[in-house]
Amino acid sequence: MEQKTIQQKSENNNTSTSIKNVQKTNIIKTDSTMINFLQKSGVSLTNEEHTSYKFQCCEQRSEHSNRTCQHGMMDLTVETWREENILKVSVCHYYEQNGDLMRDLEIVYNVHLDLHGTTFPAYFRQDGALAIEDTVFFEENGKKLYHPKMLKSLKSFSRTWAANLRAQKRTLVKGKSHKKINQ
Repeated sequence: MEQKTIQQKSENNNTSTSIKNVQKTNIIKTDSTMINFLQKSGVSLTNEEHTSYKFQCCEQRSEHSNRTCQHGMMDLTVETWREENILKVSVCHYYEQNGDLMRDLEIVYNVHLDLHGTTFPAYFRQDGALAIEDTVFFEENGKKLYHPKMLKSLKSFSRTWAANLRAQKRTLVKGKSHKKINQ
């Protein structure tokens, strides 16, 4: 798999200024179709706490699962949390198999607050019999590297996924902040 070295440039490394400016506007300008769609749909990226959101296509639940509507559309779960100056956003569909929650694709996006909202899909996972899990970014011999083909593929998929979610007219049904566990 092709690998490239990461070179990050930031005009302003003043983290507190960046976060303060973000909190004033409540919208983080990003280069990600998915993150922009989520913000327009009611997901706040300015919370300091771990926050989770649930989106549904309709209120009428399937007789087989409380995570699916009667039309067969799976609920969308979005979680946000901060790790230093990187905002993590998990976007996932869940289903149940033998009593366990399974991810029918989860992508975790890194929103770099000190790089003017630059956003990368950093991790993905698909559960099931042939589970797939991988990270886009990694370290090798002290160098920060990434997989360019995987990054390009996940960005393309994310644009399509966001367009599909927008077309399905999902509704935010709940948002919940969680207190920080390890402060």
